[in-house]
Amino acid sequence: MYNLYNLNDPREYSFAGDLLTFNADNREDAKKNMFLLSMCMTEILTMHTQYEFNMWRLYGGNGTGVAIQLDFSKNPLTAWKHYYLSQVFYGGNSRTNLMELNALLVKYQNEKPSMTIDLGQIVAFHKSNLYKLEKEVRLLFDNRQKRVHGPTVYSDYRGQLSPLLSKDIPKSHDLGKDIFYLELPIFSREFEVISEQIPVPRIKKLILGYAYGRDYKDTALTLQELCSNQLGYDVPVEQTRLAKYYNER
Repeated sequence: MYNLYNLNDPREYSFAGDLLTFNADNREDAKKNMFLLSMCMTEILTMHTQYEFNMWRLYGGNGTGVAIQLDFSKNPLTAWKHYYLSQVFYGGNSRTNLMELNALLVKYQNEKPSMTIDLGQIVAFHKSNLYKLEKEVRLLFDNRQKRVHGPTVYSDYRGQLSPLLSKDIPKSHDLGKDIFYLELPIFSREFEVISEQIPVPRIKKLILGYAYGRDYKDTALTLQELCSNQLGYDVPVEQTRLAKYYNER
């Protein structure tokens, strides 16, 4: 899960955040300390083939990559702390609703007794209509330093267990910004739960891209063996439906 500095949308967090009363420091805090796992709705795999083809070309190595289908259903979402899972909301209408909600909150902050509600997480789930075809779903980890409630750290005798943050030095050098990533655990038979407040997705399926040729079956078998040995459970591996179009004579 990379921080927002790593995303390719130049208006990331600003698309909705600029409408709210966030100053420059708060925006930079969010871009540096919010971490995203960017996914898409699985319905793309059953919609018109152009939707899926678009995703493989943009994010799947032109058909040479692998799509990983994750399952969060075993996770008690209501117990998560600082983690948020939601589809992205696109366009000006949702942004206008957010602005109206912020105006109400500002009004209530000036009343007695006052209350403070942080909309920072919600802002990260709003994007321009230009990206609507992606049908993005995001898992967000909020590690902002300037939020109302400070970050939560899990440790034991071995040291800090979560959050585990690392700096991507090559990307930081290339982009001229501090690019960090968060290590998110994947469910395995040997996994020891740190806390129910941390999501642990399970790998449900692997889908190979359309450009795999005769080596598809060998690659699928290798991946199945890796999952079985390292995760302790069987993961089905298949090839995208687009392969029949890509390989047609």
